[in-house]
Amino acid sequence: MSKDIDNLIGNLTEELEPVKPMMCPLRRITIWFIASAVFAAACAYSMGIRSDIDTLYTNANYLFEMILMAITAILAALSSSYLSVPDMRGQKWLVPATFTTLGTFALWSVIRFIIEKDTLSGMDFNHCMGEGGFMAIIPVAVLIFMMRDGATTRPILSATMNTIAIAGLGFVALRFTCPMNTVAHSIISHLLPYVALGAILGMLARRIYKW
Repeated sequence: MSKDIDNLIGNLTEELEPVKPMMCPLRRITIWFIASAVFAAACAYSMGIRSDIDTLYTNANYLFEMILMAITAILAALSSSYLSVPDMRGQKWLVPATFTTLGTFALWSVIRFIIEKDTLSGMDFNHCMGEGGFMAIIPVAVLIFMMRDGATTRPILSATMNTIAIAGLGFVALRFTCPMNTVAHSIISHLLPYVALGAILGMLARRIYKW
């Protein structure tokens, strides 16, 4: 009987090869986030910091948006990393927390749009869209590569979290370079390109994040 069991075990394991354990989700996303933030900061500096940046440190609206989107980006990055593990290692609260901060930003933007009676006239989309795309291309490629090392059971949600993380990071970086403060410009020029990216990732999610 024991010989049969040994043969069965041998047949099941004969093609198995040693694999390197996946890095802790928190550690690897921390490395990614710091490197991506440094890259985005370098891009913003090379593109030119807005001339009125010194006055914005006392602007409550500006600071609120920046802090809220930075927190959203961090939560989304953490969610993405933990989603690469099937059970998220008990950190499932990260997903609703991300949507909560993102929803808060969306509500804040709607309120601003109504109060400010914002319009879309006189806006140049190409400048910010091009810079935002450049800031995102390397971080998003690295993030997708990192997530493929895992075994997510929720590929579309993973793609969504990746998009939110990149969008939040890009939004914060662009607010250091773009002199326009209108909510319409911020949403359309700073976030819309990332929404398009998210749509593409969402359609390809099951292929990108397959086991």
